[in-house]
Amino acid sequence: MNPFDLLEAGMVGRRAFLKGSGLVGGALFSATLFGKAVKQVYGEPIVIPKEVRTVEVGLAAFTAKWLAAGPVIVLTRFGRFLSNKVFNVRVADDLRTYNLTLGAAGAAVAPGLNRSRTRRW
Repeated sequence: MNPFDLLEAGMVGRRAFLKGSGLVGGALFSATLFGKAVKQVYGEPIVIPKEVRTVEVGLAAFTAKWLAAGPVIVLTRFGRFLSNKVFNVRVADDLRTYNLTLGAAGAAVAPGLNRSRTRRW
């Protein structure tokens, strides 16, 4: 429904409409400022060559990040879904598979599937 039709019908007051649109505009403006501030602090994005971007490197980077962030994530309400779990990772358009084990204090990547986590449908 067109917002102007709501105004004409009297379903939404003029002040409420202006407050709502002001809040949305302010949120968008602050989001653009946040992006500019992040760019000023960190600089231009680092371009990683395509030949360096592989699944193995990505999984190794993820396990290194999990080593630092894992204990914090475990304390959140989503931690029980991630901690001490094994995830089978299948690479699209390829036959490579990995199993990713996320622990409370670290992660490990091994080639192949973890047979205890595979389901038969």
